[in-house]
Amino acid sequence: MHFLLKNIYFCFIIRRMKYALVYFGTKSESAYEEIVSFKREAEERLDIRAELFFSSHHFKENRFGVPVLEEKKETILSLFAENGNEYRKLLSYSDHVSPPLILDHHDIISLLADEETENEKRYILAMHGSSDESCILYKKAEEEMGHAFSIVTIKGGTLSYQNLTFEEKKAQIIPFLITLSHHAEDNIGEPPHLS
Repeated sequence: MHFLLKNIYFCFIIRRMKYALVYFGTKSESAYEEIVSFKREAEERLDIRAELFFSSHHFKENRFGVPVLEEKKETILSLFAENGNEYRKLLSYSDHVSPPLILDHHDIISLLADEETENEKRYILAMHGSSDESCILYKKAEEEMGHAFSIVTIKGGTLSYQNLTFEEKKAQIIPFLITLSHHAEDNIGEPPHLS
């Protein structure tokens, strides 16, 4: 999660009094705990106070008591990976919204620069994705990374884990998600397959 904090930090050098930290939403206890942990770390490192909101009305009733973003905020710290439909909705709630965490395909490639990889081994990046045109950046990253890396998106589209061959499913899977939540087991596979 440190790359998320770095992105937010460099994009918000203007100090503001009220921050809204916005995440899509979750029903998963572990995902909620990850987001709360990230919120605490952001508050401590940036010396701010932020209120957590979910953006999706699917989570209006949630057991965590997190409100859904429904009114304008002074500054929004976004936890959206790409410039998709959900991210663009945030722009109507504030004039100060942090950019998506992945601005272009080079961001994906640079985040993998420190990964230790073995020769002849295949790696698959499992990303959430969307049905939006913003997923083109995944295809561009895959083309530049070469044959050792493939990208699949959990949320349908043209790339999908369900469409992998049996051999591809034996590759080392690297979850490229803000939180693992239910996606790790429900959509990707059992933990031994994960990096």
